[in-house]
Amino acid sequence: MFDTIQNWSDLSPAFALRRLIFGHRITEMIAVAARLGLADLLGDGAQTPLELAPQLNADPDALQRLLRALVSVGALEAREQGRFALTPIGHCLR
Repeated sequence: MFDTIQNWSDLSPAFALRRLIFGHRITEMIAVAARLGLADLLGDGAQTPLELAPQLNADPDALQRLLRALVSVGALEAREQGRFALTPIGHCLR
């Protein structure tokens, strides 16, 4: 979904618009992660949303949704036992 579009006219107008709107959402997700200092907390190793939530004063369920969304754009990776870790892209947020 995040591949480079060579010719936007090849896309249906509705799909092209959805891609543009989702681009804004990606920016917002990354901005929220940066404001929370999420990358700094994950810099020392993978953690679960339940471990991160008290450190961020965040709702664990909402945090899990953010973490999964960040996985979908390559900033984080999901690990076993519900843990999340930084990818090389995520390290740039530190």
